[in-house]
Amino acid sequence: MTAPVTNLSFSPGALTAELLAAREAEVRSFHMPGHKGGRGASPLAHEVLGSAAFAADLSELGGFDYLHSASGGIAESQRSAAALFGAERTHYLINGSTVGNIAALVATTGDDGEALVLRASHRSMYAGLAMSGATPRYVPPCPSSALDGWFGGDISVAAAIAADPGHRIQAVHITRPNYYGFCVDVAAWVDLARSLDVPLIVDEAHGTHFVFSDGLPPSALSQGADIAIQSPHKTLSSLTQSSLLHVQGNKVDHARLSTVLAMLQSSSPSALLLASLDLACTQMKFEGRQLWSAVVVLAYDVRAQINAIKGLRCVSDEILGVGGIIFIDPTKIVVDVTGVNLDGWTAAALLRANSGLNPEFADARRIVCSLTIADDVFSAAVLIDALNHLASGAAKKVAPAPSCLPVFSSGTASTAVMALTPRQAGQQPSTSMEIAQAEGRVSAEFVIPYPPGIPLVVPGEVLDHATLLLARQLKNSGASIVGAADATLSTIRVLVGTDFEGRGYPQ
Repeated sequence: MTAPVTNLSFSPGALTAELLAAREAEVRSFHMPGHKGGRGASPLAHEVLGSAAFAADLSELGGFDYLHSASGGIAESQRSAAALFGAERTHYLINGSTVGNIAALVATTGDDGEALVLRASHRSMYAGLAMSGATPRYVPPCPSSALDGWFGGDISVAAAIAADPGHRIQAVHITRPNYYGFCVDVAAWVDLARSLDVPLIVDEAHGTHFVFSDGLPPSALSQGADIAIQSPHKTLSSLTQSSLLHVQGNKVDHARLSTVLAMLQSSSPSALLLASLDLACTQMKFEGRQLWSAVVVLAYDVRAQINAIKGLRCVSDEILGVGGIIFIDPTKIVVDVTGVNLDGWTAAALLRANSGLNPEFADARRIVCSLTIADDVFSAAVLIDALNHLASGAAKKVAPAPSCLPVFSSGTASTAVMALTPRQAGQQPSTSMEIAQAEGRVSAEFVIPYPPGIPLVVPGEVLDHATLLLARQLKNSGASIVGAADATLSTIRVLVGTDFEGRGYPQ
């Protein structure tokens, strides 16, 4: 038995209460998990993970509700979360927002259809296209001379695609906010989706907190999105890999979505992840607005202090209007470091080495630091001190980085041509070849600067000179590359043979 929890600032949610009751009632386990409340785990495992983690790692066999047929604590907790975030129904996810994006596209599109999507989307959106079979209709990003990069997506381009009488669009998918906290106008995309009579899916992984302060952008659900996918582990207090999928309206087949989620998620859902969602949502129910109002105030103070450091600049309203962006999230502290002769990757490395500080993300010009409810004036002071040290000690010149974000080819939006859909490319034989010889070939794999996880190359796209050049520049400048079999990018996998219509690939 485990001692009851005391000294609570608020009552546990339904899921947590059920977990505590099940844990208290069981005298001995003769079912999974094999560690049986931690009795089978090593002392080192207890030291690293904590005994409480093992005690809370229950399965439905121990009297806990089952995610894929919820009728008890999980069902009640999901209903409470739906009310908290303004959804008609909320699904708890134990495979991250990644599975939310995949499930949303699989449940709304198919082989005979198209999906209208932003080209600057997370890799999970492309995985959803590969699994659904839908053909992507890409909306390219828009240039910002102020930020020397490409952002958002021009909705007039999307409207022109939608106006094509031959379109077969079954869903619209957008990302909002992006990794930098920049937010396109969801309401305008809702109107476009309504004109097509299809659902709007919003990847809102970085915007779970929006509903808790008037000083933050409005949530996607409040602006009419049909599906919003969120990662409370990114900005709230749940454990990594725990996420939320919210649904509202009549554009989505709820039963089909539930079936797809049950197929894509583990049949042995983690009670730890589920409980962390319940605990995070319960915390927000009682304290969310108070906590996030304080974070917003802190964020503006941090921004002002950073702007007072010679050579550093916080990105702010200059991005508004580019690519349909109408809001920024002030808690994403986006710092341009080029004024101190650094690129973002070098700045991030220096912060880690000299101050023990890890930014959220870095690109060719910037670092991004995220403020959450875990921050206060003391952690803010640590950040400001580290940035002061960075600026004062950064006189040494570094090699210039590519003058664009790690998403698109040098100075322009991606010029890659889609020869095959992601699914069709995945069904073709492939081979590895030197990247220097790959121009004109069709990629068989992703090339993804990570973070933020937005593909530079998608399977099925023709590799052009500018894209290959940027890929190598990014790698040589310190960006991490995922998705490719050869992470050094000395080689790349390309398709061989003929495509689905019998056209020959460049040989």
